[in-house]
Parts: sequence; C-alpha cells; structure tokens
Amino acid sequence: MTSFALGIITIVALLGSLISGVFGIGGGILLISVMAQYFPPTVLIPLHAVVLLVSNISRSGMSFKNIKWKLTLPFALGCPFGVAIASFFVTKIPEGVFQMLLGGAIILLTWMPKIKRTPKIHGKFFLLGLCSSFLSMFIGATGPLIMAFYSRENLTKEELVATESAGQIFTHSLKIISYIFLGFKIVEHTPLLSVLCLAAIIGTALSKMILTKISDKYFTIGLKTLLTLLALRTLYQGLVGYF
Repeated sequence: MTSFALGIITIVALLGSLISGVFGIGGGILLISVMAQYFPPTVLIPLHAVVLLVSNISRSGMSFKNIKWKLTLPFALGCPFGVAIASFFVTKIPEGVFQMLLGGAIILLTWMPKIKRTPKIHGKFFLLGLCSSFLSMFIGATGPLIMAFYSRENLTKEELVATESAGQIFTHSLKIISYIFLGFKIVEHTPLLSVLCLAAIIGTALSKMILTKISDKYFTIGLKTLLTLLALRTLYQGLVGYF
C-alpha cells in the first residue's frame, strides 16, 4: 500500500469514528466504502471489523454510564448465533440480496410511525443481535439497522450512541474470530491496524465534545436523514450487485 493510500484511509478512519460518535452510525459505511478500493472482500471485512471494534470500545468506554444494558445484553446473546450461522454461508449467498433487504428494513423502521400500545415482542433484541451479526458477516456495517430499532425506544441521543456502540462490540469481536478461523491472518496487518485504530480513538474523543452540544431536535433530524441516505445507498448497491 502506498503512503498516499494509507493517508487517505487513516483520515477516513478518523472522520468515520467522529461521525459515528455523533450519530451512532455512518462512519462504518464511510470507512468500508473507501477501504473497498484497496482490499479484497475476504480481507476488507475483518480489517474493517477490527477498526470498528476499537472505535466502539472507545466510544462505549467514554459513555459507559449511558449504556442501556436491558437492550445490550439480549442483543449480545443473539450475536454468536448470527455469526455461527453466517459462517456456513459467507461465500455462498449473493451480497446483493442482503443489501436490498437491509436497505428496505432501515427505511421502514426509520419512517414508520410509532404505534401506540405496541405489542410486547419477547426477545426482539436477541433477534436483532442475531440478524445484524449475521448480515454483518456479509456486508460489514449494519449500524443503521441497529440504530433504526434503537431509535424507537425513547432513548436520549447519548443513550442511543452508547447503547448501539456497546452492542457492536460483540458483533465485531465475534466476526473477527470467525474470519480468523476461516483463514484470515490478522498479524500480517498489525502496522496498518495500529494506525487506523489510533485514528479511530482520536475521532471518538472529538465526537464526544460535539455530541453534548447538539440539541435533541437536530440530532433526530440528522439521524433520520443519515439513516435514509445510507439505506438508499445500500439498496442501490444491492440492486446493482444482484442484477
């Protein structure tokens, strides 16, 4: 990899972590879009997962008191099942199919009116952990899907970002382990990952200062706008990739 390419990816890692630290999402998709220009899928997904893991750990650590464990724990319990199932199909199912389903689900969850007296669905966050971790093995970044669910739970902006980050720690950790078992050699990429992870931590620290200064109203507008744009991008990629 050239010094120029390394510089570009490092800057994007910092910006991506900054964006995710403010809105809880977006940075992962930005980073994977740029990294995809330099790495094949079998290397791209686990490398991306390592950077996002560090970013989410730093974000969760800085906002630990805002994590809603009643959402995070069942989500975490579902993750191993999703990764285990996906490991059997990771090279067999077209990526475009999952992208189309993911994009459609995000738009539906983002804009569907909140239903009064919604029926209590037992285990919905367990299922969310299972499904998002399954999809993450194929498309790398499923933050928008998770955030679309969490944004319907009447959480503050700080709680949204912290809780989504905590859940993603389990997703990315298990994904990395799975790819190592599938043959990915993480040690070969230690220098690159060290630089990118440091940039991600710096981006997280900057984002915490910005998040506290954004009003809840503008945070919601920004979150829904970002979710929609990312969903439309995912749908488009799915359609192009499949057809």
